[in-house]
Amino acid sequence: MADSRGVAVWREHWECIERSEYLAVYLVNDEGKSMSGAQKEPLSDVVRQSDTFHGFAHRLGLWVDRLERAAYAAIEHEDDRAARLRSAKYDRFHYLYLCLISTLQVFDLDGKPNERKAAETTTRREVRKNWNSWRMSSAMVENINSILRMYLNTQEIT
Repeated sequence: MADSRGVAVWREHWECIERSEYLAVYLVNDEGKSMSGAQKEPLSDVVRQSDTFHGFAHRLGLWVDRLERAAYAAIEHEDDRAARLRSAKYDRFHYLYLCLISTLQVFDLDGKPNERKAAETTTRREVRKNWNSWRMSSAMVENINSILRMYLNTQEIT
């Protein structure tokens, strides 16, 4: 057993085999860089084959690494999309919130008394205009209608 597995140690090992008058005709070893690099000089005319276990395991390991990176990239992409979706939902409802709040203001942006009917009409128009793009569930629609009924004392948006 050697203390090191570097190129120089393996080269010395191959040269020792030759000095001991053993004839290497076929070499089976793993894909180790040091072992393969050391074989190039002293045993350059000997056919070398990767052993089945290491050759197979190495190739499978490459696939595992590649698939694992792809899986983590997909997870990161999915997390990014989920975050964007949550943000988009927030943005949509924040806009709706601002529309509803504007209807409850006593004065409009110009300081004139807010006309309730005009504010309700604006809110209804904005909600109807964006209804499909917001892709609201029936539960969300019911929540919005209950808010409108409670605060505006008005009929449902249809």
